[in-house]
Amino acid sequence: MSNPTLTDNIKFHFSFILPIQCLLICLTMSMSTSLSNLTTDQSTLLEFKNQILDPHDVLANNWSKTNSVCHWVGISCTARYGRVSVLDLSGMGLKGTIAPHLGNLSFLVSLNLSGNNFHGYLPKELAKLRRLKLIDLSYNAFNGEIPSWFGALHKVKYLILSNNTFTGTIPPTLANMSNLETLDLGYNLIQGEIPYEIGDLQKLKMFHARYNQLSGSIPSSMFNLSSLKLISLTNNTLSGKLLCMSLDSNLEILNLGVNYLSGNIPDCISNASKLKILSLNQNSFSGLIPNTLGNFNFLEELRLWSNHLTTKTPNHEWSFLSSLANCKNLSVLQISSNLLNGILPTSISNLSTSLQDLRVMDCKIKGTIPMEIGSLSNIRVLVLAQNELRGSIPRSIGNLTRLEELVLDCNNLEGEIPSEIGNLISLEIFYAAGMHLSGQIPPSIFNISSLKNIGVQNNSLSGKLPCMSLDSNLEVLRLWGNYLSGNIPDCISNAWKLKILSLNQNSFSGLIPRSIGNLTWLKELYLGENSLEGSFFSVFVGEIPSEIGNLIKLEVFYASHMHLSGQIPPSIFNISSLKEILLQNNSLSGNLLNNI
Repeated sequence: MSNPTLTDNIKFHFSFILPIQCLLICLTMSMSTSLSNLTTDQSTLLEFKNQILDPHDVLANNWSKTNSVCHWVGISCTARYGRVSVLDLSGMGLKGTIAPHLGNLSFLVSLNLSGNNFHGYLPKELAKLRRLKLIDLSYNAFNGEIPSWFGALHKVKYLILSNNTFTGTIPPTLANMSNLETLDLGYNLIQGEIPYEIGDLQKLKMFHARYNQLSGSIPSSMFNLSSLKLISLTNNTLSGKLLCMSLDSNLEILNLGVNYLSGNIPDCISNASKLKILSLNQNSFSGLIPNTLGNFNFLEELRLWSNHLTTKTPNHEWSFLSSLANCKNLSVLQISSNLLNGILPTSISNLSTSLQDLRVMDCKIKGTIPMEIGSLSNIRVLVLAQNELRGSIPRSIGNLTRLEELVLDCNNLEGEIPSEIGNLISLEIFYAAGMHLSGQIPPSIFNISSLKNIGVQNNSLSGKLPCMSLDSNLEVLRLWGNYLSGNIPDCISNAWKLKILSLNQNSFSGLIPRSIGNLTWLKELYLGENSLEGSFFSVFVGEIPSEIGNLIKLEVFYASHMHLSGQIPPSIFNISSLKEILLQNNSLSGNLLNNI
């Protein structure tokens, strides 16, 4: 074999060097392009930063040319190209407008500017961000119309624009966002009708447009979306009838409260068999409450209050209540302010043991409170006020040991407050005012340490005022307009958290206790007043104790029409919060001008 010639060596040298040079050139070009792209992203974000205020200096020291843009706060980059893919500046207190340059972040997948103070219009350049999947601009002050160019962003799954001041109408072009799963437009100033085209969003799962000014009827196309799980249109001016759901509905939450919807609640609403929350409150629905509501096996919350719903059957039977016994997960049932009439049926005991909130106020209910109500073992809120209920408060109510609110006022109930009320160890609010209750206030009620508010005014209660427990958390005690007598006990100071104390229009006697000065949280103190006939209810005597000046938060002090004597204590005029003093028709003396 012959030795390689010089020519062969030269050929070999060039054949080896040339691919390496090509590779280096390609790498250099790639690096140059990558650096160019990074420089574009960096300059875009720095321009964005220059147009905003950063009161907490979150970006001030971090967003700089000396740091890699991928290491900036709120920034994430793609692993392959090192391009900015996530911009998350949520909750940073930033102020200003959105720079059009933001549209140059061509690899951006997620844009989250929520919880700041951005304002102004959204620049049309954002329509170039075709890779976006999430846009969250909620809790800012953006204004103007919702841009129609959102329809060009076909990959977006989550569009959240709530809690801004957007105006105008919902653009039909949003229907072009074919991958949209969540659309949240709530808490804005959007007007007009919901576009029919919204029904083209075949992947839509959640549609929020609550607290706007939307009008017209709800488009039927929306109820044909089998993907929808949540519709929230509360607090708008929507009208028309409630339409039927599709048989393949997956709807779980339907909130349509506070609108102008009318007509019957259709039986076919039960097509949405997966419903968990149904809120139709504060509309103009009429007719019977449909028994088909009992077909909602997953129903947890039902709000129908403040409509024109009736039970116009021959016996005014509440058949719907029996049907709801099938809803084993029902925890909230609110049907107040309807024209239900009839009596509260004993079948109330068949309601779910999960029931925690039952409100049947202002429904013209007659008859008695059935003793079976004591079977609702997990109830926390029971409101039966402003009806025509008669008879006594059933002792079985003492079985409701988880009860937190018991509201019975403005009925025709009579008899004594049962001592079993003291079993309600979780009770915070007890209202039983404006009725015909008599007898003594059971001492057991004042042993409930959780109790914050007692209102049994305007009844015929008598006897002495029991002592409060030492661990009392009572804040409001309204006992006016009864026949309570005897002294106000010194132990009233045990309820040191009291803010309102109304003992006027009773028959209390003796001195105003000095211990009342220990109620330093007190804002309103009512001790006096006459009956219409002019006779004295309260017969307090002696002086106003100087300790009244310790009530540094007192705003109202009524002690008129009593037998008080002596001088008005100067300390009372040192209470800077005091707004009203009524002391007329007493035997007080002294020079008032010296104290003011």
